Amino acid sequence: YPNNINLGSIIEPCVIYIISAYYANFNLLILLRYFIKQKTPK
Repeated sequence: YPNNINLGSIIEPCVIYIISAYYANFNLLILLRYFIKQKTPK
């Protein structure tokens, strides 16, 4: 089944990209919150 192989080779990088982008955004959010906490005086 060559179609399944092509589909897998297309979907897998997309899933990896989406997951890595999600984690990158999550880390960015944590960094932003950290910097906001640092800037705001208590």
